[in-house]
Amino acid sequence: MLNPVEVKVIKAIIVRFLSKGYSEVNELIKNTSIPYNVLVNTLRKFEELNLIKIVNKRLEPINLWELLVWSIANNVYDPEYLLGYVDWRMFEMFVCEVLKRMGYNVTRGFRFKHAGRLFEVDIIASHNSRVLAIDCKHWSRSRISQLRNAITKHLERVKMFSKISSIKLGLQGTIYPVIVVWKDIPLRIIDGVAIVSIFRFRDFIVNIWNYQNLLVSFKSVKRGLFM
Repeated sequence: MLNPVEVKVIKAIIVRFLSKGYSEVNELIKNTSIPYNVLVNTLRKFEELNLIKIVNKRLEPINLWELLVWSIANNVYDPEYLLGYVDWRMFEMFVCEVLKRMGYNVTRGFRFKHAGRLFEVDIIASHNSRVLAIDCKHWSRSRISQLRNAITKHLERVKMFSKISSIKLGLQGTIYPVIVVWKDIPLRIIDGVAIVSIFRFRDFIVNIWNYQNLLVSFKSVKRGLFM
């Protein structure tokens, strides 16, 4: 459990990481009013936890996403508060980072035309014969009607994507639609689409075999499509 000084320091560090990408020791002293020796000892603890690295009094995150997850798990920050510092681009990058660390090949912002219409899938991730078509929703809150509308639109774009996936990306296998949200909610499967909190996304990927039979799936093959 973190003491009050540690909470104050890590809060200040995270805000600066999110706004600037780095922080500085002198800056932290000025903004937290914590004595230098106490601050340095606190920073060394976070460095030993592999949360930050310190180079010439400059602090940088070792992995910003893992730091954010750690801060929420340790009650440093509420997810709703952090949303104000994370834009949709950073959100998608976090999702991509998790997937890459899990061995997936990732394509971000994939646009394509089909039947005279333009579509875009936020993230396409493939691992062996499994393909995830992911829609990222940077919502602070959502109503069930809003969520169902997003599901309907995502299912349509994934169906269209499955028709051209082997041609445009050389993908063959089973495509699963997934919606990743910022809000920290339990995993839900609605109309065959997984609704996953970014804070539970890694666990979902690790255990995806447990959910595949519950998800809508599309098959992408060289000479056709079947669902």
